[in-house]
Amino acid sequence: MDFSVYRPGPPLSVRTTLLADDIGLLAPTGDIDMATAPLLAAAFEDLRREHAPRAVVVELAGVKFLGSAGLSCLANARADTELALSRLTHAVRRALEVGGLREYFPCYDTTEEARDGLLQRLSASVDRSA
Repeated sequence: MDFSVYRPGPPLSVRTTLLADDIGLLAPTGDIDMATAPLLAAAFEDLRREHAPRAVVVELAGVKFLGSAGLSCLANARADTELALSRLTHAVRRALEVGGLREYFPCYDTTEEARDGLLQRLSASVDRSA
């Protein structure tokens, strides 16, 4: 019996851009598992190196599977950068709940709400430091 699965194209693609001067966006599409989590981590590093955002929105509408390696990648990114998640699929919500990380990440229905939430958090942290 053959249990292999054929996947046409790359198993994960990640679009990166800036939403605002200090807010980056990562939008992965595909499965985030042990094989593809390094691609997501590399996308985080590229975004940081190229744009140096103070915060990042991760738009997860295109993610069909999020495994423990993907959760670890998101947690590691959050340790270095303000992070918010947007447009969570059922699979992503379930992985966050099972992994006990639902409360660890601010989650928003839309990318715009996530951007605005991060802008408020960044502005509040500037106000406190002044």
